[in-house]
Amino acid sequence: MIEMTVYKRHLSVPPDDVDEVHEFLQGIWDENPHIPLRDRFSFETALVELASNIILYSVVTSSVTCDIVIETSTDQINATISDNGDLVDLALDEHIMPDEFSESGRGIPLIKALVDNFEYGNSENKNTWRMSKRYQQ
Repeated sequence: MIEMTVYKRHLSVPPDDVDEVHEFLQGIWDENPHIPLRDRFSFETALVELASNIILYSVVTSSVTCDIVIETSTDQINATISDNGDLVDLALDEHIMPDEFSESGRGIPLIKALVDNFEYGNSENKNTWRMSKRYQQ
């Protein structure tokens, strides 16, 4: 069995923003020098894109809250984000990269291209997003 190290961060927007995600991940990278730089970059880009989308597209009457859980092991990194934003009816498989002239719609296809697994679900008035990335050796 592979042992996982778990890291947790709670965000409340405002005042928090995506800079908090960068800072959170920097601490994880500092503690996990075995994670290849290329995988760090891919994972961080995907996670920040997702967090940005949650912040930008959630329409709630108060603040958006997100709980981020990151798990690291010797061969992969996983993230779970739960948020109180609007529940969406989202089929991730239907999202493809738009043409070069489109001004939006690249977020989900980008995330899917950067990680090995990306899932979405909602229940009990929470959105739950999961992604994982195996390290390239």
